Amino acid sequence: MGAVGEDDSAAQGGSLPLFSRDAAISAARALFLRTEDDEKNTRSVNPKTGRIGRGFLPWGAESGAAGHFESKEGFAFGYDHTPAACASDLQNLMEELNVWPDSAGEALGAIAVGASSGSTTSASVREVLGEETLAVLNDVGRLLVRAYSLDFHGDEFRLVREWLSDHPSAKGSPERWNLTRVFRYFRSTKGREQMDRETARKNAAFGSVPHTDWGLLTVIAACDEPGLQLLQKPQDGDGGAETYVTVLPRFHEGKLFVNCGDFMSLMSGDRYVSPRHRVLAPLPKPDQDDVERTSIVHFYYPKYDVELPPIEDQPQCLREKYSVFADQREQKDGGDAPGADACGDKRNPIFGDTIAKKWTQVAR
Repeated sequence: MGAVGEDDSAAQGGSLPLFSRDAAISAARALFLRTEDDEKNTRSVNPKTGRIGRGFLPWGAESGAAGHFESKEGFAFGYDHTPAACASDLQNLMEELNVWPDSAGEALGAIAVGASSGSTTSASVREVLGEETLAVLNDVGRLLVRAYSLDFHGDEFRLVREWLSDHPSAKGSPERWNLTRVFRYFRSTKGREQMDRETARKNAAFGSVPHTDWGLLTVIAACDEPGLQLLQKPQDGDGGAETYVTVLPRFHEGKLFVNCGDFMSLMSGDRYVSPRHRVLAPLPKPDQDDVERTSIVHFYYPKYDVELPPIEDQPQCLREKYSVFADQREQKDGGDAPGADACGDKRNPIFGDTIAKKWTQVAR
């Protein structure tokens, strides 16, 4: 886990396309503000096909633990599959057509977040997010896999051959089924008239309950409103309990934040740790109670048909530690008690099928 910036990409022997964090966050905010609430009704799992949905995720549509409300709404998108080739082009449960609102085709216009405030762009919201931002996040994922491959094997491309693919459009390639989600975390009770203010405040404690990410890497671009917290173990000899530590945002410096996921941890023998983390709802400010936090979270996965290590061979400590082993339909408190059906085939589960099942578990 850590921050990735422009200098990091050059050090890994590659270069990234130009990327404006401010334009990406402005586009993410415009996506929600320009769309009427009655249009934000996409199901996170398509009830007809069982595929993991694209488009808007209503307020409270997902939660990592049963009985816990997560105060956020979202928008999911990914690889731009051709609508005309829908039946033949979609090859697994994680591939789905993007569902952009009409307003996403309009020019973004003003950029008003950080360093770029006051500038404008003629690019549309869809172009900024679905093309420019997505391309950068995928490129960061590939560059980091090359770096990890050097560390694991002394061969920059071994893990590229084993985990990725030669071309983004190849069957089962990460780029075809990676999932990007824009999240809008609320502290505000505005527009939630069905709840009294005190109830809304209690429900708004978490934007995301404690969990580990299931995949290979998670790449994050966000505004600088704090909220992400990592669970930190006590220093050697210090004793005491584990505590959550707030990550100091540095996105205004042009950096991205990267978490290792459960897949990376398992495949590295826990050398690279998938950190337990949570997202708190934005804290109210003295002169502003309706505070929001916007983030773009890219789940970078390996090839769909890569096999996970045999689950029953994993030590109990890892099975209790990582969310990929938990049946999150049954979790009541954000803990990680392993579920019998969490990953399907226990011997050699297919990673892509496992991830599709996990997204189904957290749909509420």
